[in-house]
Amino acid sequence: MRSAALWVASSAPSRSPVVTDALGILLTAEWAALLSGRDDEFVATVLKGYTGKRWGEIVGLETEFVRTAASRVEWQLYELDTGELDLCPPKDDSYRTIDSMGWLPALVFNHIARTKSTPCPCHGRTYVFRGQGAARTGGHQGAKLVDVARRAEVSTGTVSNVLNHPDRVREVTRVRVEQANRRPRLRTRRHHIRARRPLAPKRLRHLVVHPVVSGWYPKKAPQEARLVPVLGEPRPGIPARGRGAAARADACWLPIAKGLTPHGLRHTHRTMMEDLGAAKVLMDERMRHIDGSVSARYAHVTPGMRVGGPGRGGWVHVRFLDGDDSGLQEWVNPASLVVPWANVEAFRKDDEGELTLVEASRHVRGSTDFEAARMILGFVRPKSAVRLRRGVADAGILELNRLDAIVQQLGVEGGELREDPMVYVRHDGACLASRPVTERITRQVARGLADEILPEIDRKQQELEQERAKPTWYAYGRRDDRKLDTQAAILRTVRAWCGEDKVERYDELVALRAEVVRLGELVEKAVRVLRDRGRGVIASTIERDLGVPIATLDPDVRR
Repeated sequence: MRSAALWVASSAPSRSPVVTDALGILLTAEWAALLSGRDDEFVATVLKGYTGKRWGEIVGLETEFVRTAASRVEWQLYELDTGELDLCPPKDDSYRTIDSMGWLPALVFNHIARTKSTPCPCHGRTYVFRGQGAARTGGHQGAKLVDVARRAEVSTGTVSNVLNHPDRVREVTRVRVEQANRRPRLRTRRHHIRARRPLAPKRLRHLVVHPVVSGWYPKKAPQEARLVPVLGEPRPGIPARGRGAAARADACWLPIAKGLTPHGLRHTHRTMMEDLGAAKVLMDERMRHIDGSVSARYAHVTPGMRVGGPGRGGWVHVRFLDGDDSGLQEWVNPASLVVPWANVEAFRKDDEGELTLVEASRHVRGSTDFEAARMILGFVRPKSAVRLRRGVADAGILELNRLDAIVQQLGVEGGELREDPMVYVRHDGACLASRPVTERITRQVARGLADEILPEIDRKQQELEQERAKPTWYAYGRRDDRKLDTQAAILRTVRAWCGEDKVERYDELVALRAEVVRLGELVEKAVRVLRDRGRGVIASTIERDLGVPIATLDPDVRR
């Protein structure tokens, strides 16, 4: 067993999403269907838990994209603040085909055949799952309370008493109400529903998922939070509804995974694949994660990871020292750890040192000097040795990973730089410089690499002038003159940092090359005239003495 390690974050850690297992997915789906009174929630929950789709992709799943061994993600339904559903591509253009076990497509196909889905009037597409709209809730499909009261010619309160407290109602009235309740359901007027809205994630979590996974109805004025009462007859587990539901209940739901959300099922799917030892490239393709940092956030510890097994060689035993998981011990992949336990103190010290540099580099992000520094430092080789951070929290900090290999390009002494109070040396030897030191180093790099930087600046300047010369109707969209002004200011700053003498010499060289080309073209013109006049010998002599064909010359010194 390797030494214990601590999961350390560079900032205050936030509580990771709650995940569950295969049994938790099944229980959540079953209880959600019982609570909503229909099967859509059951199929949607199982599909989300075993495919890892986002909720908008589940809601926007069309019948034509359900296949016998896979499910295609082409669209999602995104709910706007106005309540309207926007049919748009999946997040980050994550089009993909998700392989499925044979029973999962069969479950979806059976649901489609049972519900007989019809095209949506607003989008004209046939979706797998129905919206809530005016759908009934509850464990029965009988007539509404008001329908029974209208048939029996009594008040709704009397009907409620017959159902909940029959001893309080006269025998004649009770019999009439029971007969009305047993009659076939009457056709009632229905309002036209433009679009049967699916439950939005927040609304779904509040009305269905929260009671299911925690066993408690959320607090809603004037009622306090309360347990979900369930009946034992005619089928165990059906939630009791109406007045006096708690008194009529035989039991209540136990928590499945308190804190689980619809998005937590996506985390659950990723964690289940991790627990089964699936290849990372396959998991990233299924979840459509391009950035490795995002993929790491979806991996969570499961009970099955506590015991090492096949494919877990080299895993690390982790013990949580504080927080809600204090005392918990798990087996995790070393890639999930920020730092081993043996280096925790050095890591914390580095974190404190970086915070000091951050305070001196605030508000530099996006400025002209910052963008000019980024352009100049891009010429330093190797590129992996220098990195100018540009995040919101640490913009302007220069990270030098191989200082000794690039001191000549930077134009500084390594020992002198390490002793600077505005430079912090990490435990791994990398140097971090704050904004003032970064600007000083950048100016020295610009002077040292001016011969490489100035031709590139000249090329960008020509492109900028060409862009300004284009009429507004030529470019696609409206030309952003403010952006062009900002780019011009950055180029002027870079030229200034290269040094006045270097800039003058470069301009003279460009002018000299242009003059050479002009004179060469005159000579070539004279040679052509001599040949036309029958003076070929003299023309050949001039060409031989010239040596270099004028066509090979170019006023651009970069060539």
